[in-house]
Amino acid sequence: MSALILLFGNIIGVYHLFLGVFLFVWLFVFFVIGDSYDMSDDVLASIKEK
Repeated sequence: MSALILLFGNIIGVYHLFLGVFLFVWLFVFFVIGDSYDMSDDVLASIKEK
């Protein structure tokens, strides 16, 4: 029984680790793309102003 709990705990731990890495990568990509979009919007705005 303890082995089953240990195995289940390891699966949960791996799942949380995977989820954490996935969220970190997603946030990193989100911020990078968001910054790129902001920069492109600023460039377009400055071009329209000219």
